[in-house]
Amino acid sequence: MNSVPIYDLVQHTGNELKKIGLSTATIEKYRYYGFNCILRVHAERGVTQYSPELAKQLYENTQETQSASSARTVVAKLQILRKAIALLEEYSDTGALKWRRLSPRNMRPLCDEYSKLLNRFSDEAIRTGMFVANSVSSARGAIHSIA
Repeated sequence: MNSVPIYDLVQHTGNELKKIGLSTATIEKYRYYGFNCILRVHAERGVTQYSPELAKQLYENTQETQSASSARTVVAKLQILRKAIALLEEYSDTGALKWRRLSPRNMRPLCDEYSKLLNRFSDEAIRTGMFVANSVSSARGAIHSIA
């Protein structure tokens, strides 16, 4: 799937987001603050295939220019751009998307055993009704940060 033109990759990724069940408004946010920015950088450089390096460079440049402002909207837009990059990379690599939480930028990944344990805890907590999904998501982040 790696040799798909950038425009096709964005189109396929958007279609996958619809299949996952995201709202039209959410998909439009990804398109406007994420995919369109990525497409613009590729077009400016004359690159027709998706380039993770260009996308990463875009994110870092955007982060630098926005660092003076700590407004919530700026942070939200950066998060959308970061998630859009991750979605394109995942679809480019696998040809499919699995909707999941994107870990914070500077957090080290968990070892496989701990990750499996945390996933089992989360699934069990939701299944038994011990916590709702939003609470489990918050708990996972807190547990991960102290691991």
